[in-house]
Amino acid sequence: MKRIIFILVVSSLALITYAQYWGQKAMAYQPEEVIIGESYFDLQTYASCQNRIYLYDDETLGAVFTYGMDHTYYPDRGTGYIYFDGSEWGPWPWERIESQRTGWSCYAPLGENGEVVLTHLSGAVDEGLLFSKREVKGSGDWTETVFHGPGGYEAIFFPRMVTGGINNNSIFLLANTYGNSQYQGLSGALLYSRSMDGGETWDILNQVLPGMDSTEYSGFSWDCYAFAEPRNNIVAFVVGSYQHDLFLMKSTDYGETFEKTLIWDHPYDEVSPSTSLEAFYSVDGSLDISIDPYGKAHVVFGIVRTYYSAEDEYWHYYKLTDGIGYWNESMNSFSSNINALNPTNHPESELVKDESLIAWSQDMDGDSVITFLNIPEPYVDFYHSLGASSMVQLIADEQNRLFLIYTSITETWDNGWMNYRRLWIRSSLNGGQTWGKFYHYDGENPNSIFNEYAFPSCSPNSDDNIYLLFQTDVQPGIYRTEWPPHYNNWKAAKIPKDEIVGINKNNQPTAEFEVSQNFPNPFSESTTINVNLQNRQLLNLR
Repeated sequence: MKRIIFILVVSSLALITYAQYWGQKAMAYQPEEVIIGESYFDLQTYASCQNRIYLYDDETLGAVFTYGMDHTYYPDRGTGYIYFDGSEWGPWPWERIESQRTGWSCYAPLGENGEVVLTHLSGAVDEGLLFSKREVKGSGDWTETVFHGPGGYEAIFFPRMVTGGINNNSIFLLANTYGNSQYQGLSGALLYSRSMDGGETWDILNQVLPGMDSTEYSGFSWDCYAFAEPRNNIVAFVVGSYQHDLFLMKSTDYGETFEKTLIWDHPYDEVSPSTSLEAFYSVDGSLDISIDPYGKAHVVFGIVRTYYSAEDEYWHYYKLTDGIGYWNESMNSFSSNINALNPTNHPESELVKDESLIAWSQDMDGDSVITFLNIPEPYVDFYHSLGASSMVQLIADEQNRLFLIYTSITETWDNGWMNYRRLWIRSSLNGGQTWGKFYHYDGENPNSIFNEYAFPSCSPNSDDNIYLLFQTDVQPGIYRTEWPPHYNNWKAAKIPKDEIVGINKNNQPTAEFEVSQNFPNPFSESTTINVNLQNRQLLNLR
């Protein structure tokens, strides 16, 4: 068993070292990928990643990112759009699709063969949200429609959107009133809207849902929420951050009414506390959710340790808090204990390795400790800090397999003074009961040694492959005043599922099989044991 320790050595080159109490040999995965665009602008979200790539039934793809090349104040900022016609990607985008300055692009199918992009307007003529639509994906002119918040709060921000129903003609929308004075007693109200006719009319408009009002919360952090792709009549989203509970909102009547399920009970639930708060482990705001074929919701989230100081009126972070949490609707909720989400094997932690704690930074050099150069700056700004492992994406496919993609600050991958975030993959073949090997994306490519991977977004639907969009960068972290802006590449990747669940022989671990603990345990009449074979063979259970 390994134990967690944190040691800070103060010298000309700070060295942050901590040991893991678990260990698995990481495996490299070589991707099939292509660069689809460039941008100087590199802040794509403050927490959860938007829906930005979609696989259509005809095997075409649409993808978007927030584009900006004029790095003074990015007056050209907006949506960079690109389309894959089934055989090749179109030309790189060299201008935004919108007529005004926008940001925080979300993408989804709309109508029989169309598409829609949702952004928020920022510093533009008419603030609010902006829908850009066209009837035929991949071609034609975009039509624009401004969507406002409620009276007096027209400027709403940081949207999330999914579509569903017949011909994907229903739109489900979340947006935040951040930047306005309190709305209905909330500092940052989270508003829900629904349209059943492609956005022509809205039968639910800018609603504060029951369970999310001022009787429960003081407000919500921006970008700390995510939609699941609707499945059948189920519409669901998850909300959570270091400033409020983590909870599921799930509708089984197509977004008409929602039932709330508490996943993690925040110790304080205050967006702007009036007194100092003791340090506690919390959700970092990077979340994702997926609905499996049986209608069960699965949720993943990054973890950070934080405290609030009334003296300087700031939230402060322990920058190397490390772990990805997992929960589904058959699991118990996490309590308000300050160590409930402690990923370091603390006796009060309610996380269980490989059950509710499913990812963490890997020991790349095999010396039983993880060593980072220097202390990283907060990612992504001083108001939001993500954990060492974060930026989560989760896919549940038709075989009830789960695929987790996330970024992690990675040992031995650095530019001489700071470690890079790298992409990692882990999967479950049985709906989250057990989890397989860790795969380091592009981990054996010498051309990627000096690359940071960030802001992954996966198509919510898949075939034999996972379709992934992400940003690469030669500098760790986002642009700051310490270094000048520079190009960021946007890449799209196709990841065959068989190659990341141990079936592909080139990526096989050395062990020939894995046997899980039986469950339930103890048992009376029957029990279940999962055996993961790396090759076809006969087994005897004794």
